[in-house]
Amino acid sequence: MTVNNLGPAVSEQCFQERLDRLRASNPNHNDLVQELGTSVRKAPDDQIVRINPIRYAADHGRDEAQVIDLFLHARKAGLLTMEWHYVCRGCGTIIESFHTLNSAGEHSFCKRVAVLFTDIKGSTALYDRIGDMKAFNLVRQHFGVLRDVIASNHGALVKTIGDAVMASFHEPIDAIRAALEMLAQIRRFNDSAGEELITLKIGAHVGPCLAVTLNERLDYFGRTVNLAARVQGLAAENEIYLSDEIYRLPGAADLLAAMQCDAQTVRVKGIEREIAVHVLRAQH
Repeated sequence: MTVNNLGPAVSEQCFQERLDRLRASNPNHNDLVQELGTSVRKAPDDQIVRINPIRYAADHGRDEAQVIDLFLHARKAGLLTMEWHYVCRGCGTIIESFHTLNSAGEHSFCKRVAVLFTDIKGSTALYDRIGDMKAFNLVRQHFGVLRDVIASNHGALVKTIGDAVMASFHEPIDAIRAALEMLAQIRRFNDSAGEELITLKIGAHVGPCLAVTLNERLDYFGRTVNLAARVQGLAAENEIYLSDEIYRLPGAADLLAAMQCDAQTVRVKGIEREIAVHVLRAQH
């Protein structure tokens, strides 16, 4: 959120009238009103043209909520104009701006997010073979391994869906690092158990996503998410499928140098065009 003052064309009489109007609407905070009036009169133009109420509160040692309330009343009094921004939680980029909160919708686009999906190969057979409780415990442990990998690669665990995981990465190259580390960590997990209990199928894509807050959690929707899920659906056990967009990121080739890679052109459900994908397997 940023605030603009009315500019140099405002007369002293007009300014004082609006300051008095603000003072009348905030009778218990005359000191705040007086301080704001002094700041608007005396501060350099580059500090006044775009006042940020949160920064203003910090600079003046004031309560943040009180300053925001003051600025809202100052807008109503005609002393300030206000502009609201959607800011991406991941990258900090201003995505969209509004002059009133009523103009703001519920959704916003984050410019570029890598979306990664995983799933367990043969989970139904696993439950049947070792029983529900043991299998469920293994799946929970595997979630813990993947959660740690996602966090260590600067990603976010968006949600789990059955035995699957959805993760997001605001630096797309981190999704590739995470995918490789997931295979390595699950391999170690199986080695410690003395048998191959869990095998992963991984897929990732990068592009613009619709970011939506649901139940106080950030989730992603849109074509990028749909395609990432479809790409993951192509993978067999211990495979990583990458869309061409994420495979060709700067630095990706170096990360994938030790992997066996095959390029394919495929059709997937719900996508009319053919898509280029790259299947990665560990070299033996």
